[in-house]
Amino acid sequence: MIERSEANIDPLWRWHEGQVDQSQPHLKIRYVSDIEDPKTSYLVAFVSAPHDHVFTVEFLPQNLPATMDPGPIIDGAKGELNYVLIELREEDPWKYARYHCTTASNLYSHFQWAVSHP
Repeated sequence: MIERSEANIDPLWRWHEGQVDQSQPHLKIRYVSDIEDPKTSYLVAFVSAPHDHVFTVEFLPQNLPATMDPGPIIDGAKGELNYVLIELREEDPWKYARYHCTTASNLYSHFQWAVSHP
């Protein structure tokens, strides 16, 4: 199933759920519940480089503690994916997402992106 933004647009770029090959370049999304204390974070998704304008995203709800409801957190990660990869309508969303990993706004977000080098 292909996920798309709530804005009901038909973008060139899309993402779908699947397994991400971690031996290839990819991004990681971590959930930080307390931005004031970012030491505690949970890896919630891997994002592959795109193939034919489609990103593969692997969600990792099993990485969250049993005391956390994974539903809203995974939904929040999906919102981040939609915004960064689709709704911003960047010419090259993969390049932009990698740039976003270095921004201050990324550091002050509950969903923090990072580049992973295999």
